[in-house]
Amino acid sequence: MTPNKAFLCYSAAEGATELNAFDNALLSAGVGNFNFLKLSSILPPKTIVVDKIDLPDGSIVPAVYTSIVGKSPKEVISSSISIAIPNADKAGVIMEYSGKCSQKLAEKKTEEMIKEAMKARKIKTYKIKTISIEHTVKKIGCTFACVLLI
Repeated sequence: MTPNKAFLCYSAAEGATELNAFDNALLSAGVGNFNFLKLSSILPPKTIVVDKIDLPDGSIVPAVYTSIVGKSPKEVISSSISIAIPNADKAGVIMEYSGKCSQKLAEKKTEEMIKEAMKARKIKTYKIKTISIEHTVKKIGCTFACVLLI
């Protein structure tokens, strides 16, 4: 079955451990009670972006996601995802990046990767949608960005 909806979300959170920081970021993004099935980066043809999802807790959800955990106080960490949505009945792409960098740099990297991936596919007409988040670590912080395909 091919998904036809994409839900984009992002968040940042702190936690007592690296895993707790990641879990808290998922909860803050509203997706902490789902099980992710990690995907490569293809957006199915005719996929529409939706603003909300309503799935039962424990659902297995196909996802493209990125995250980073920082453990040094005052360290800046960021996560970004960009999607390319073609105008035709063609597949798009999803590119993700996380790093010890600014939000702006993370966005730039994902958008550059999108352009390169679409060029490789010889698709010239598409829209780019980017989501991103930046966080300054207090103790143990995490940034997270995700596309759920439903």
